[in-house]
This record gives sequence, structure tokens and C-alpha cells, in this order.
Amino acid sequence: MTSSDLQKALQALLSAAAWQAGDLVEGDFIDDEDAGELVQELDASVCETFADAGVLTSDQGLVLRLEDGSEFQITIQQSGRAVR
Repeated sequence: MTSSDLQKALQALLSAAAWQAGDLVEGDFIDDEDAGELVQELDASVCETFADAGVLTSDQGLVLRLEDGSEFQITIQQSGRAVR
């Protein structure tokens, strides 16, 4: 797996979690009440790759923008290679 592959997978997971945030909490998939409230905040979030968000870096990563205006960047750096 490359850092680009991981970026795609994490973006898909975060987007799916945001899209289904209410169902995850209501379906008891998350049993921590505080975490459940935080997951529901992802409901209106936007998750973009660094490239799509215009972040000037050669790193792979994601920008997560929440409805309340807060923004987070997740940088992905590969620290080892698979042995084949």
C-alpha cells in the first residue's frame, strides 16, 4: 500500500462515517456518549485531499472541514515499505 492508497481509503472511510453519522450513533455502533456526539458533528463535514483543497505540499493528506468552521489536516507519511 502506498500513501496515496491510504489517503483514498481514509477519505472514503471519513466520508462514509460523516454520511452515516446519525445511523452510527442511533444504531449503538458507538457506545461512548461523548464520542457519539462528536461523530454527529461530522455529519456536515467536508473531506478533501490536500491536492483538491489546494494545500501546497508534496505530502499526501486530507483536510477535514466541520460545520462549525473548524478545520483539521491529516498528513500521511509512509515510514516503511512492504517487504516482497
